[in-house]
Amino acid sequence: VSVLYCGCVSSPRKRLWAVPMSISPRGAFPRLFSPVKLGGRTLSNRVIMSPMTLNLEAQWRKESKPYWEAMAEFYAARARGGTELIVVGGVGTSVPGRWNPRAFSLSTYQAADGLRQVTDAIHEAGGTALLQLSHAGRSAASPITVEASDVKNPYAFYKDNHRALPVQSWMFRFIRYEFQRCASLAVHAGFDGVEINACNGSLLHNF
Repeated sequence: VSVLYCGCVSSPRKRLWAVPMSISPRGAFPRLFSPVKLGGRTLSNRVIMSPMTLNLEAQWRKESKPYWEAMAEFYAARARGGTELIVVGGVGTSVPGRWNPRAFSLSTYQAADGLRQVTDAIHEAGGTALLQLSHAGRSAASPITVEASDVKNPYAFYKDNHRALPVQSWMFRFIRYEFQRCASLAVHAGFDGVEINACNGSLLHNF
């Protein structure tokens, strides 16, 4: 059985690659290829692709068909190789919460329609698709970052003109709405579920 090592690509013209690694079901992971129930869904194995950023889902590329096709093929190749659960990352819940100025945010139906190409490809290849919901918090690419305190991030994208804005009580309702909206649009895009990012300096990790 082969498990695909997930590489990173930045252009649809670059070759999508994967390195096959042989793993024995009777070895160190005896249950790796046995079914497991996740919520109301039963997965055929326990091989999971964690979220990553391909730099294909950039905001300014969201209407470019070649990039959506390349992104869809990248994930579909992993599903065809036996990866049962694929978590698509690099997507922000809102524009202010993006980790990169060019990063993609799922906040409109138009954006969801683009991602539909990705989920369709994963499903046709036999995989299950989740979307990681992420608000970058103090790691966001914004001159003003919403975070848990007023302590500036020394690694902030805008280092020379950066202001840390502690989350106020009135902001929580709006932030919650952003996550809810993004989750709803993920369903519209064909995802089977969502994962909430609470690590790597994200907003929830700030607390």
